[in-house]
Amino acid sequence: MSRLRHIGYDAKRLFLNHSGLGNYARSLVHSLAECHPELVCHLYTPETGQRPDCETFLQAENFVVHTPPRGMPGTLWRTVGIAKGIVRDQVQLYHGLSNELPIGIRKTGIPAVVSVHDLIFRHYPEYYSRVDRSIYNGKTKYACENADRIIAISEATKRDVLAAYRIPEERIRVIYQACHSAFYKTVPAKTREAARKRHLLPESYMLCVGTVNERKNLLNLVIALELLPPELNVPLVVVGQPTSYQKKVERYIASHHLADRVLFRPEVLDADLPAIYQGAILLAMPSLFEGFGLPVLEALASGVPVVASDRSSLPEAGGPGSVYVNPEDPASIADGLARVLESEDIRLPMSRMGKDYAARFKGALISEQLLALYRELTGE
Repeated sequence: MSRLRHIGYDAKRLFLNHSGLGNYARSLVHSLAECHPELVCHLYTPETGQRPDCETFLQAENFVVHTPPRGMPGTLWRTVGIAKGIVRDQVQLYHGLSNELPIGIRKTGIPAVVSVHDLIFRHYPEYYSRVDRSIYNGKTKYACENADRIIAISEATKRDVLAAYRIPEERIRVIYQACHSAFYKTVPAKTREAARKRHLLPESYMLCVGTVNERKNLLNLVIALELLPPELNVPLVVVGQPTSYQKKVERYIASHHLADRVLFRPEVLDADLPAIYQGAILLAMPSLFEGFGLPVLEALASGVPVVASDRSSLPEAGGPGSVYVNPEDPASIADGLARVLESEDIRLPMSRMGKDYAARFKGALISEQLLALYRELTGE
């Protein structure tokens, strides 16, 4: 078989998603292309959007962007049109980056890989409408049944896929999410201070990163702040896009006079995130469920101690040096926060262990695992 050169990707979320799925897609494709510039990455998306961090995908020679033909709706094209496109474009392998593959992929004879992030819609069906649950389950089931290999982004997700769809275990490979290289670099003190002032942050703060939805469990984290002793009264900075759930949290904050202890900063640019991480005392992530938990890894790479939920994949993301808590018990969350806040003698070894653990998630290492899988499927 000829040498692997042309790889196709479902790039909708790469161009259009601002958070987890988009970050995964951008990081994966960018790292692979950077480590292996001989590859040509074909990016299939209904539109390209206007994200500044996607300019390289539109301009660099080793990326080819494909959009629907005129008159064809993007949703229809992604569902049934891409399969014809990858044959026409002589793609040698196709990778669906977010739980789905186009209908007819097996008929093309082109090897297919799908990344499955989570099955939250099965664990927490109350967060989704009946129609959405049916769509997500149908797409994921089809993709798992028709992929030559399934990439689970955590062991927790692998267990869920095995239980939900009865897929042979040998078809599932765990390849973790890579952490962006920016988080491994020490941000100069002047840059950190400029970012802190730009976003009106206190000199000392805890950090919580991620879309503010019910699954992220921010309300219990806020309740935990009230249980901390007065000498550990450190503000919490919340970086993430709001949802209707944030209103519920804000009502609690107002009724309990906590406005000076919880600061929402939804407009932080990705470029400022490393500085904001490195200015924090700790990252708190008491989510009820995660497919992986990238903010945990970003914090560890930044040298920031982590207090995280003991559920789903978060212990995989946080490694042996993080503190784990029961996300449904505010007292447990408060105890975890207090352990880290009260002593630098605890924080320093946590920081060192976290950096050591995060080193295994660098883009180059993840890219080699990914390329090895691609080559296995294409017979190279």
